[in-house]
Amino acid sequence: LERVNEVRASSDAPLDLQAMIESAWGEQRQRERDTSAAIEARLRALLLYERSGNRQQMLRAQASLVALYGDAKDAPKAQEYAQQVFSFAENGGVVEPQTLSATHLNLGIAYFWAARFDEALHQYQQALTIATRASLKTLMGRAHFNLAELFYKRFHLHALAQDEQHGDTHVGLAK
Repeated sequence: LERVNEVRASSDAPLDLQAMIESAWGEQRQRERDTSAAIEARLRALLLYERSGNRQQMLRAQASLVALYGDAKDAPKAQEYAQQVFSFAENGGVVEPQTLSATHLNLGIAYFWAARFDEALHQYQQALTIATRASLKTLMGRAHFNLAELFYKRFHLHALAQDEQHGDTHVGLAK
């Protein structure tokens, strides 16, 4: 870690290396449940990737920020960063299916925590569609799990049998 901090502090290190280090620190802070420090590190990484012109890493950093703002229960900020990823894809930019699916999934989580269940449902379904098309098993499982959780939550709130049935179906598919 001492060497990493030396490189991190060096203005001579390539921008992508500096960004990768910031991103790693962001992930470490996220694992430590220090969401605000994780957001700061990921924002620094995003800025460095922007400066280097590394579009795919910028998109991954934005997707990570969607997850972090979701954890912070800040749906508007999560939506802001998700929209950047979606806009790039909608305008013909290449976004890796894993990044796009994860962005939808993470935005869905942010909406779920904000009790915006219809919007969460839409995002989870988008994530599942993309993950299924690209055979991304882990993201497919997460989407099914989140859909199950959403349907059970709606069943708890409204006691609609179809929501419970949909939840059961997704639990069975969330392998």
